[in-house]
Parts: sequence; structure tokens; C-alpha cells
Amino acid sequence: MKTQQQIQQEINKHVEAINKISKEIDPNIKISDKKIVGLLIIEYPEDHAETTHLISTILGKICFSHTLELLAQVTAEQIMKANKIAT
Repeated sequence: MKTQQQIQQEINKHVEAINKISKEIDPNIKISDKKIVGLLIIEYPEDHAETTHLISTILGKICFSHTLELLAQVTAEQIMKANKIAT
């Protein structure tokens, strides 16, 4: 079993890679300097539309309640945009 320190090192590597790629894509993107203690990675395979399968990876500590709140907020924003386009 991995120690909290080993898990934190893995999280730090992922965050560093994400930040580096984000800066390459958009040099003006703002990168947080907060310590990240948990990551939830959701991947959508190419056949997701047919299978509805997702691949998820969790590293460290995440808050399930706040994850659901964020997804609900994103969904609400998408619905509002769709409604504006439809009108």
C-alpha cells in the first residue's frame, strides 16, 4: 500500500504535466499555485456514444459532494446555452 507521501508525489507529477500542456495550448492560461491533494480524471473513450463507458482514475482525496455539485453546475450551464441557441 502506498503512503500518503507517495500518493502526493504521483499527484504532483500529474498536476505538473497538466499545467505544462495547458501552457503549451494556451500561454495565457492562469495556473493555480495551490497544493492539489486529489485528482479525479474522467476519460471518454472513442466508443462512449455507443457504450456509455467511462474510464475514471482517482488519486488522493476527492470530495464526492463537490464533484456532483460541479457536474450539476456544468450541466445547467450547457442547458442554458442550448436554450439560448434554440430560441
